[in-house]
Amino acid sequence: AVAIMGAIAAVVFARLTDGRADLSFGRPSDTPLAPDLEAMRVAATDAAFSAVAWGTALLSAASAIIAWLTLDHRGTRSKPHQRAGKPPG
Repeated sequence: AVAIMGAIAAVVFARLTDGRADLSFGRPSDTPLAPDLEAMRVAATDAAFSAVAWGTALLSAASAIIAWLTLDHRGTRSKPHQRAGKPPG
């Protein structure tokens, strides 16, 4: 899962930077970048992390839905007398 999220981040970053070899995801440049390139790098990094966060959120939501749908819901509600610990009648 970690490798897939890293791949998603790398793909998004590369797409937003047009595959520029002088820009690297998650690593600052060794030399100062021009303001427009630095802005591009920051925006691409933000978008890459956003893609990872959205992917993780969607996987979490899917897991919750699957868990809810696969639970046995029969007889899970207790009757009022069972909650109070008193016998019926």
